[in-house]
Amino acid sequence: PDSFFHERERLNGCIPMSYGLRSLDGHLGFYTNRWWAYDANMSANRLGAMAVRYVIGEPKRDKKWFKEVDADTPEPIYENLRFGPRAYVARKIVPPMNMDEEEFVPGETVMLEGADELGELSTKIKSAKVRFVVDEPDVVELEVEIKRTADVGAADEDRFILVLADTWFPGWEVTVDGNEAAMLQANFFYSRAVPIPAGKHVVRFEYRPVLFQLGLRLTVITLLGMVGAIGWSVWKRS
Repeated sequence: PDSFFHERERLNGCIPMSYGLRSLDGHLGFYTNRWWAYDANMSANRLGAMAVRYVIGEPKRDKKWFKEVDADTPEPIYENLRFGPRAYVARKIVPPMNMDEEEFVPGETVMLEGADELGELSTKIKSAKVRFVVDEPDVVELEVEIKRTADVGAADEDRFILVLADTWFPGWEVTVDGNEAAMLQANFFYSRAVPIPAGKHVVRFEYRPVLFQLGLRLTVITLLGMVGAIGWSVWKRS
């Protein structure tokens, strides 16, 4: 894996994207300081929380959780048996903790930051389905259906946590059924988490950075000014 990492630009970081593959070590991967903090010692759980199912080269740790894939490739490929889905509804919410603990289960557990302001969140889930409708670099839209348990403690106002194992970063906005919603940082690596009620909902993530929006407005104003100036010049000559 080290040789692949150092040679990846020479191999062209577009290669995974060209084949429709998402990669932490390619142009669809997005590094943050937190990712680098764990990069040198990535465990099966940490990779699983980022929905990483396969790794190139022999894993440096947690080898019991990796199974070599039968593939005729220069470097061996291993399957991460602890990988979680890219989008899921959490069945267990935990405070910041060591993600290598057995208590943390990728695809079921979520480690939330800043959840205190949201009040009580529920994990009383009978079933949960998540389906990708749009999956683009700057827009991700999901259809989510949550059925709560019939426990005495379940209530209509219960809110559950939807997790998308994509990078949290300033500029991303989220709506639930067209209404603005809160987006939390999750699972240390800046995954995105959104509180939603039970039932069927459409959750849309859209990248709308402030600088881009400002630049777009300035461009529109400039173009309108140019059109106005040209119109004024033509009118004066006539």
